[in-house]
Amino acid sequence: MSTSSSTDVNSQSIATDELNRLLGLANFLPQMTWTCNTEGVCDFINHRWEEYTGCKTDDLLGSGWLAYVHPDDSPSLVKQWSHCVSTGEDFVTKFRIRDQHGQYRMFDTRAKAMKDSNGRVLRWFGSNTDIQTSLDFEQALQTEKQRLKQELDHRLLENRKTLYTLTIASQATGLGTWEYDVTQDLIVSDARCDELLGLIGNEVNEVNSQATINAWTANIYASDQSIFASALNKSLKEHSP
Repeated sequence: MSTSSSTDVNSQSIATDELNRLLGLANFLPQMTWTCNTEGVCDFINHRWEEYTGCKTDDLLGSGWLAYVHPDDSPSLVKQWSHCVSTGEDFVTKFRIRDQHGQYRMFDTRAKAMKDSNGRVLRWFGSNTDIQTSLDFEQALQTEKQRLKQELDHRLLENRKTLYTLTIASQATGLGTWEYDVTQDLIVSDARCDELLGLIGNEVNEVNSQATINAWTANIYASDQSIFASALNKSLKEHSP
């Protein structure tokens, strides 16, 4: 009996020392880390929580930290956490936390239960990682992509309007017209121009009468291609017809 009791005490002492070591290391991590007891009540938070919220550590323990969660995120957060505490399942979610300046930032939050050999939860270890900068970057990227798409759509619309105007003007003479968009390296041509170049019904013509400069000039007589390229380069360089 005494040997067994001594072994239990030693094991408990080792476990306590290991826990204290882990909690000490937690204060050196960039994330906001925390632990909860078997009932899901917060009993430790690292210094990052106090630095971020501006609130004293003792006031954040228990359920004090919940006061800094965004009101819209709190109900679902509490419900999900209660479920994980009762089942022992890993806790993975995202919610906003208010900083000491009153601004909310989004955090990726994860927690895992430390269990004994019988699967009983002994303690919860969790962390909150700030992902607001990443979300802001993704939003800015989507906004820029949308802006570029709108700009491209606008240019294409203007190209079609210009082409339509030129087509009407040239129908009486039977001339073919085309326009070169330098920024997109794209030539937009009317049906008569396509017909003269033998593009009717081929792959180039099927893309709304649009083609890159190389694809378009490939349909010019070989002996005239260099003349056309020279004249076009001269026009672009001198900004002349």
